[in-house]
Amino acid sequence: MEAKQQDAASAAPVAKTGGERRRAARVAGRYKGRIEISGYGFSVMTWDVSLTGARCAVRGKFPEGTVCTLFVQNAKGEEMGLPARVVRGTGNDVRLSFSAVSPEASAFLRALTGLT
Repeated sequence: MEAKQQDAASAAPVAKTGGERRRAARVAGRYKGRIEISGYGFSVMTWDVSLTGARCAVRGKFPEGTVCTLFVQNAKGEEMGLPARVVRGTGNDVRLSFSAVSPEASAFLRALTGLT
């Protein structure tokens, strides 16, 4: 019985805090998605998501400042497009900052991450 409780506890989203520069809590979570840049799509899997950005695994390297849209799916398969900008891209790791998040997108992110 104890093992089941530990499994359930580890499945719940846990907010992490980053180094000195991070201002928003983030939640580790693997969500399928894609990044679209100038009409081209790149499949991604998120490593973690916050209300202000995301860190994703993606094939390809994107320069800082690249404007894009992150489309991410929740567990129900619903998808939301989030306007973003690349803040860091190294190897297969890209970090995005969301910009101009609509109230609908904000509600989607809050439901996805469990953050308030």
